[in-house]
Amino acid sequence: MTSHDFSSIKSPPKFDGLNYSIQEVKMTLFLKSLEFRVAKVVTKKLIEPHDNEDIWSEATAKNYETNAEAQYALTQALNDDNLSRVVYCKSIFEVWNDLIITHEGTSQVKRSKTNFLCSQYENFYMLTIRLLMKFLLSLLNY
Repeated sequence: MTSHDFSSIKSPPKFDGLNYSIQEVKMTLFLKSLEFRVAKVVTKKLIEPHDNEDIWSEATAKNYETNAEAQYALTQALNDDNLSRVVYCKSIFEVWNDLIITHEGTSQVKRSKTNFLCSQYENFYMLTIRLLMKFLLSLLNY
């Protein structure tokens, strides 16, 4: 069986905010390719360790390092507009959530958009039926 060399995968996919759902999948796969823990840290809030690094446990140090690795990878992918939104975030969890809210909106915004689009469709449908009926009536009058 041939072994594959993935060492050439160094830079994250560029993230410009367009087609967010596709870019989210690409970034998740990229983070997994770095290490599974790097992709997993995105879903967990960072517990801020003590200022004195000498008293950090090995797990705390590893978690902090993994967070920094994921945050670096993601910020390297961002364009200037998106980077300016998340530059002051302390963890990858905060960065990821800010991007989700920016590009997808909150669940309330999503519901509002869905309701708005449904009402627009219903209004369009009713207008189309009225216009069709008007057209048919005009044909019958001739």
